[in-house]
Amino acid sequence: MQSRKRLLLLIALVALAIIIAVILWQQKKDKAPAQTNENIGNIQVKAIEPGDVPGGLPENLPIEPGSEVLQNYQATANGDRIQGTRKFTTKKPLASAIKTYTDFFKASAWVVVDEQNGDGYQTVLLRRNDSTVLVVVREDAAAKKNVVEITLSETRKQK
Repeated sequence: MQSRKRLLLLIALVALAIIIAVILWQQKKDKAPAQTNENIGNIQVKAIEPGDVPGGLPENLPIEPGSEVLQNYQATANGDRIQGTRKFTTKKPLASAIKTYTDFFKASAWVVVDEQNGDGYQTVLLRRNDSTVLVVVREDAAAKKNVVEITLSETRKQK
């Protein structure tokens, strides 16, 4: 029963991450926004400067020199659900990029929950305690670049 509750929580967090990413993508169209705050219903979205790492994501998150940060934000829902998202370009092939970030998170005790490979994309979902990380690497044929999107979702315990 406990594992079912955790699975439902994981699914809800991933769905929240996808919804927020789609909303922001439609509004910002692949450019890092200026430092702003925005409320979408009960979700507060704070754009983060491209040189900074959104809350929750590790400060030492590897990013290649010359990569362009496309999106960088933190969202909070109901005061206890936090999502940090960083989206940027990479020169690495899909398999190499997904391996870089899978290995990075596994080295910090994250556990792979799911992996998906498709035509032009690869994903890995990792979990540690009550937090999940979704890494998506996809081809952007129009820009002739590969794009990495890393989203960390966590529920903070109420004090």
